[in-house]
Amino acid sequence: MERLAQPLIAIVDDSAVVRTFTAFLLANYDFEVVFDAENGQDCIDKMHQAEQLPDIIILDIEMPVMDGFQAAAILKENWPDVKIIAFSNKNDKLSMEKILAAGAKAFVTKESDITEKLIEIINQIWLQGQMKIVS
Repeated sequence: MERLAQPLIAIVDDSAVVRTFTAFLLANYDFEVVFDAENGQDCIDKMHQAEQLPDIIILDIEMPVMDGFQAAAILKENWPDVKIIAFSNKNDKLSMEKILAAGAKAFVTKESDITEKLIEIINQIWLQGQMKIVS
């Protein structure tokens, strides 16, 4: 069986520490980060300028300028093939439902054991997108 290429990833979070840590974590699992952004508007701007679009965007919900809810809706409208993983300290049911309705495929809280959980979810989403029906 041929090995699937790894997804290209973007990290969107208003915390530089979170962006740096997440990029470091992903690099340890051979994931390539194509860009990071400090808020939703920065992400949208970088999507328009990107030479290589990410396959998956790890998106914080609470950010200044443009939050994750607004960004997810714009991303899904303009780049429907890009998968979104919401990544937030907020872990209430309303926020989860709202971000999933805006287009996120999964929700990971920053309080969880993000190393294993985040990598597991990235792999699940990527593999689901790569599945092809063979007759």
